Amino acid sequence: MARDTGAETPDPKGFLGRRVTRRGLAEIAAKSMVVGATLVGAHTLGTKADQKSERIGEKVRAVYKGSNRPEVVAGKVAEADVARPQTEFDLVYGGLSGESRRGALAEIFRVQGLMLPNINPHLGRIKQKEELVRKSAREAQVPEDLLLGLVITESLGDAKAVSYAKAKGLSQMMDPMAQKYNLRISQGDDDERFIPEKILAATAKELKEAFDTRYGDWGLALWEWHAGTGQVFRALRVYFSEKYGEELEDINVVVADETPDAQQKATAEAMRRIVHNKSRIEGRVNMYDLFQNQSIAGMFEGEEWDVTHEYVPRIVASSLIYKANKNLIREDLA
Repeated sequence: MARDTGAETPDPKGFLGRRVTRRGLAEIAAKSMVVGATLVGAHTLGTKADQKSERIGEKVRAVYKGSNRPEVVAGKVAEADVARPQTEFDLVYGGLSGESRRGALAEIFRVQGLMLPNINPHLGRIKQKEELVRKSAREAQVPEDLLLGLVITESLGDAKAVSYAKAKGLSQMMDPMAQKYNLRISQGDDDERFIPEKILAATAKELKEAFDTRYGDWGLALWEWHAGTGQVFRALRVYFSEKYGEELEDINVVVADETPDAQQKATAEAMRRIVHNKSRIEGRVNMYDLFQNQSIAGMFEGEEWDVTHEYVPRIVASSLIYKANKNLIREDLA
């Protein structure tokens, strides 16, 4: 999808291969305890110490098998609420469980297989941009790995990338979005979308706005970059109608006339609807379940949609692929 996506289409009026491990230091301590208990048992076979050690070891094994965060304190095993960074998968699909979670994981693994041959030849170029991508994400309070995955998916780290749809730069930004963030648009090299610092800052701000204002969901915010606000809400209205029997408000507000007062009222009404919709959307839908809905899957079939149903899985997969392989590239050859 890199180089031929970037089809984010803001409404013209502007109203609108390795999975990251969950194991922490506490788990390592638990594994050490298992080893220690086994060794003690080997040297004191038939003794009370052996029996006690084996009991402790079995407790640790039981907790280790059933939990990702065991803690051993004074010979007792307890569940520890150890904070850990959320992975890309957590951020997008964290609310899933059971069959849905397994289905989302299978989709990520499938997409990883498709993208690995495209990403690996460009690891060095991506690595050169990584710190700037992460800095831009931090400043906008956007998850760093998700912005990194978006950049890899869109351009493979090529700051001069231009798509067939005339999207440009690291995040393949379209003209309307560039206008929104006051970036110079031109047919030459002075187009400001080719400046990594400027396009990344604008992209991160837009993702943050989408998350905070419209969805409260990073998967939907990312998909909006590809499909556009109007299409995301069109899909959500179908989903909420079919799943919950609820009608989200139409965010396309008809302007009464061309006067400034009418424009202001229309904008205010659109924002009211968006905020109201967000209060109903947040926590009740995610990208996997959305495209499991057959009505929505059918809405976005065809070449014109540029496999948009894979867009967010590709972002997650791209970040995971890069992080798993980037250390294969020497700094002096990057």
